[in-house]
Amino acid sequence: MRFIRALLIIIPLFFAQTLVAQTAQKIFQDAVNFTVKIRSSVEIPYMEDNRGVSLGAGFIIDKKKGWILTNAHVARPSPSELKVAFKDLPFTTAKKIYVDPFLDLAIIAIDPKAIPKIATQAPLECKLSPNIGTAVGAFGHPFGLEFTGTRGIISGEADDDIGKFLRTDASINPGNSGGPLISIDTGKVVGINSASVSDTHNQNTNFAIPMPYACKVIQQLQSNKDPSPVSLQINFFEPQFDLLKLIVAKNFSDQKEIPLLPGDELISIEGHSEPIKNIGHLIDALRLKTKNVKMTIKRNNKPMVITANFKRSGLITKANTIFLNGLVIGSSVYSDLSIFPYKLSIQIYSVIPGSYANYIEIPSGGLITSIDGKEFSTIQDAYTYLDKRSKVKDAVIRIETLNLQRRDTGQIFAFKENFLPAENLRLIEGQ
Repeated sequence: MRFIRALLIIIPLFFAQTLVAQTAQKIFQDAVNFTVKIRSSVEIPYMEDNRGVSLGAGFIIDKKKGWILTNAHVARPSPSELKVAFKDLPFTTAKKIYVDPFLDLAIIAIDPKAIPKIATQAPLECKLSPNIGTAVGAFGHPFGLEFTGTRGIISGEADDDIGKFLRTDASINPGNSGGPLISIDTGKVVGINSASVSDTHNQNTNFAIPMPYACKVIQQLQSNKDPSPVSLQINFFEPQFDLLKLIVAKNFSDQKEIPLLPGDELISIEGHSEPIKNIGHLIDALRLKTKNVKMTIKRNNKPMVITANFKRSGLITKANTIFLNGLVIGSSVYSDLSIFPYKLSIQIYSVIPGSYANYIEIPSGGLITSIDGKEFSTIQDAYTYLDKRSKVKDAVIRIETLNLQRRDTGQIFAFKENFLPAENLRLIEGQ
């Protein structure tokens, strides 16, 4: 009898496991039809981007428009050449529709005619984030192994001072970035494979962007609206321990537009269901509405409602940059620079390895205080000046930069002076 009872338990378990395996197999077979390879090539990198060629993944979200969803670090914020390929088909040219480095999300497009008939549109889970324990599959091209699936579960959420991410033990490796994280239960895409913990002791701690965050961006773009993050112009205190609160430290904006005072705690935003606990929550809430935003705050421990108006930040992919002898200069990405007695409207985006600018050790990321002792408000003004100087024989440009002081000298900032021949000048227009 004991043997028979044990058999009665084992048999249903066996069939349940078989059913799950068959479901996962079907889901990965379907994923082949909406997942693509993405190859990007960058000659002149911006900020934390790198020069060279990289391979990632993406998936179709709008077959009629030819739209493909992926990571920003796959499509690249820098000017890049993009190619897309379906399984067993050659690469075709793609263009950028939207790149959001804050959310690490990008939408690119190919000619709809280049999409094979067998290809399908990925089913998206835009309303709910999966519960802990939900079985998921990560799909992509890990280490160049094309159209590969790995299985795991949702092991939790990572909710820090920047925003919310899904945490999963499904393997996510280089080449998986931008690919779909799929619920084995529903077959819907619940996240965008994004990153993993780079530690030799890591036991499959990987992260994905939740689809509800991404869907807001997609829906805004489909309605011909701008989903760009806002330019906050507000500094918040870093959270203490696990107490996630958003408390104003400094407000650099026009306080008539954003009437927040130091010490104010943001509680919620009208029309947004979740409490505002970090900058990621705030930016997510402001994607749909930036004007006449009603915000519940706590001031001197008393709840109150204020109305604020925010401005969207410019798209880094649309910005013009200057290339000068290996130096890449662009508009400053910081919104709180009014604290300094300089315009500081331009900064060094990158220094090309092996270039003359690299040889004389111009610091990448430095804020430019002046060029030949002159301050410039826009990149176009700086380019116009440099263009004239480049036509002067043997002209040399003096560039002064401001950086954080890293030595124990009793000073906060370090100024650096560099002299760069006015050669190899190009204006790089945004894509």
